[in-house]
Amino acid sequence: MSGCNQLKQQAREWAGMELSSAQCEAFEWYRQALIEWNEKINLTAITDPEEIEIKHFLDSLTCLLVMGNSPVGRLVDIGSGAGFPGLAVKIACPSLQVTLIESVGKKANFCRHVVQGLKLEGVEVLNARVETVGQDDPHRGGYDWATARAVAAMPVLVEYVLP
Repeated sequence: MSGCNQLKQQAREWAGMELSSAQCEAFEWYRQALIEWNEKINLTAITDPEEIEIKHFLDSLTCLLVMGNSPVGRLVDIGSGAGFPGLAVKIACPSLQVTLIESVGKKANFCRHVVQGLKLEGVEVLNARVETVGQDDPHRGGYDWATARAVAAMPVLVEYVLP
């Protein structure tokens, strides 16, 4: 089974989501960019294409089990790293407005590269700390959804997400 067909099947089984061919191709492009950039800068310890698909893309898409397959509104992804889960959710749900907050410049630059490379509209990448962004009026209380992966212990994460 080709990578695209496998990703489509797994997204259907894991997240109840039907990916279009264009979305599948976007994930393939994203995976290749991640592998290439990871050779120069450390974005992730996961570099095997199949593991990227499972541990990054499909894990990110499980957010849709809570959000629904067609969420609307604004999503903030805290500590996005290489864009997970925020960019993966954006690829799956193009109408969602997404803000990625990443304090590490090289990771924020990679996210910008993916946004530009895939021509994703409605994505803002902030190279900033979440504690600072959460105090800014345009962001404070301005999101319908918040996601984070491996950012902090739950009590600390809740303090970051609450504003």
